[in-house]
Amino acid sequence: MATSVRLRKLNHDYEEHVYAGLIGQAIGAGLGRHHLGDVRTLPRNELGKIGYDLSLRGDFSSAFANTAIVSALTSVRVLEDFGYSSSFSSENVAQTWLNYAVENRSVLWWGGVGHSAPHTAFKRLKKSISTPENGVLSVVGSPVAEQSGAEASATVWGLVCPGDVERAVELAAKAARVCYDGEAVFAAQAVAAMVAAAFIPNQSIDDLVQIAEDALPKESAVAKMIADLRGWNASGEVWQHTRERMIEAFGGSAFDEHHVVPHFAGVIMALLLGNGELPRSLALAASAGWGTASNLSIIGCVLGVRIGLVGIDNCLAWRAAIGDVLHLPSADAGRCVTDVATEALALARMGREIQRSLVAPPKKGARFHFELPGSTHGFSAETSHDSLGLVIVSNIAGHSRAGKRSLSINYSGIEPNRAARISAAVFPKREKQASGRGAYFSGSPLLYPGQTIRMFVEASGENKDQVGVRPFIRYFGEFDELTILRGPEKWLLPEARYEFQWTLPHAVDAYYPAGTQLLRDGYSKEAQHSVLLGRPIGEIGVKVFSDKPASGIVHVDYITWDGAPRVDLGPPDGPGLAWQHAWVNAATQCEFGKGASALRVSQTDGTGLLIQGTRSWRGYSAVANVTPRMARSAGIAICVQGQQRYYALLLCADKKVRLIKQLYGTTVLAEADFAWSFGQTIELSLAQDGKKITANANGRELFKLDDTTSPLEGGAFALVVEEGCLESSAVRISPVE
Repeated sequence: MATSVRLRKLNHDYEEHVYAGLIGQAIGAGLGRHHLGDVRTLPRNELGKIGYDLSLRGDFSSAFANTAIVSALTSVRVLEDFGYSSSFSSENVAQTWLNYAVENRSVLWWGGVGHSAPHTAFKRLKKSISTPENGVLSVVGSPVAEQSGAEASATVWGLVCPGDVERAVELAAKAARVCYDGEAVFAAQAVAAMVAAAFIPNQSIDDLVQIAEDALPKESAVAKMIADLRGWNASGEVWQHTRERMIEAFGGSAFDEHHVVPHFAGVIMALLLGNGELPRSLALAASAGWGTASNLSIIGCVLGVRIGLVGIDNCLAWRAAIGDVLHLPSADAGRCVTDVATEALALARMGREIQRSLVAPPKKGARFHFELPGSTHGFSAETSHDSLGLVIVSNIAGHSRAGKRSLSINYSGIEPNRAARISAAVFPKREKQASGRGAYFSGSPLLYPGQTIRMFVEASGENKDQVGVRPFIRYFGEFDELTILRGPEKWLLPEARYEFQWTLPHAVDAYYPAGTQLLRDGYSKEAQHSVLLGRPIGEIGVKVFSDKPASGIVHVDYITWDGAPRVDLGPPDGPGLAWQHAWVNAATQCEFGKGASALRVSQTDGTGLLIQGTRSWRGYSAVANVTPRMARSAGIAICVQGQQRYYALLLCADKKVRLIKQLYGTTVLAEADFAWSFGQTIELSLAQDGKKITANANGRELFKLDDTTSPLEGGAFALVVEEGCLESSAVRISPVE
């Protein structure tokens, strides 16, 4: 069989198969979490448990972020950041790591230098060791360079190269060689080959595995392992015997405990003996024992692409457990909370960009569009005391003016004191641990005051009565209690349609626009103070209500928002810590307080950032009163797209002020003499409007220029400090007038 089949024209269902692959990967990672870990041998009563036994062991908690998935979906952004070209280099992947991975906190496995290949490579990259030598055996050493890890992150290269095995193998090698070498790279190439080949119709599992084998050098240990397992499988022996032979051949003294070959052997065994069935294959991989979460995630992706959404829906309980939710913590602060459908379409766009086969984003780029079958974007029915059991949420065909699908809110039993509500998180949820303390991901909210929510809804023609609909948000109130802020309401007769447009009130407003009300613990209360001041928005939702008992359906076509925020980023008036977790700490240390010392950032070596906002922020200005305590340079940044992509206005130790552009290297756009001293508080202002950048200090305009060379046209805000300490009061963000 040919090792590559290039699809000259992407199928119309390409996006759906990418979505199915990513759902399968998330299912596998969730099932494998806390299940057996790296155990090589199992108790006798565990062997042979094939099927849905695993469903009782999966962990799909809201605070779950799988390192392999985060690393994969971060590394693949090299395509987005370097022009959607498959000609990127390993150095470009390394730059992507340095941009998004927050050292010791996110994206990579921070297991220690000399123990973790990614951690070892990252430290070398920071010291400017050339990328091609980061993973070679002579530099890193075989136990580290050939450890497991690269293969679980290689699924994305198959997803963006549907049917194009040769290209997927090439891209996987470029990415893997940033920190791996030898057999680890071959395993990554094998995974990419199988995922890419899974898009080709009518491929058997043995076909996929053979394609992976053929893509590798015949003398490689991974290729020989695959050949052995294919031979054993062809003999028809039972899986328990195959597993014992696998342990004897690849375990013990044959390979290091963390070597990729024994880990990856579990994937090949499960695929071959699972007969293409997702539940059976996942259970077989769990029985293999090595790297369970990573191995299950690979299998879920390969089979997800192959069987599509129809096959995934045969495991509906697992899909429902995922709920479309993903967490991707990184230095891209506003991407921490995302969903499988959004990330699948981002991958599919990369695949289409590579082949120059572009399609328009669903529903003009709406944040929640529900266009992929079964997608909910994380929306689910609420279970509060006045909403429990009143609604079923599902994705259905039709009832969309802008696309082909919509989200159905099927409500029953609502009455004047009971309303149906659905909601989705726009900020990392707080999850209680066994100790009773709260666990957070650091990540910024997706939604801010000053932005305008747009939502299009339709009442079913089969409804018997009119029904009330309104958008709402929940923000973190006192003691971080989620508190509802209700938007404008609209009563809909059967078949009626309506688009809501609700501009969230500015955090310092002492009143609310018409229709905006406060609701706390189910009781209405008119707001007379700045409830959003310093309070992150945690959820967005839709409420369906009636003045009499009612049942029916309301269809949601899309929910989105736009516009620059108008908000003060600082501490709230009352108690609560959620506001601190809206900042992503990409510095050595940060502390939070009040007043002029609300934000304190310290950096030991190099440059550190304290980041808040999303990549979609455009046309805004940022004003902050900053106090450098000691630093080579310190100031503020806008259009922040990670740690290597931003504009910054910096007070420098040589008594100059500089406007710089950081884009994988520093470019000074403008500079001027500026007398300042440590301990002095200076008001800095930086604004972006398209390509135009304006900088001010203490109310005086310093620079105004157009950046016409690869401009950064949107991004978050950050405090920046180079080898020192910087303090700041609350930061004011507002649209450029």
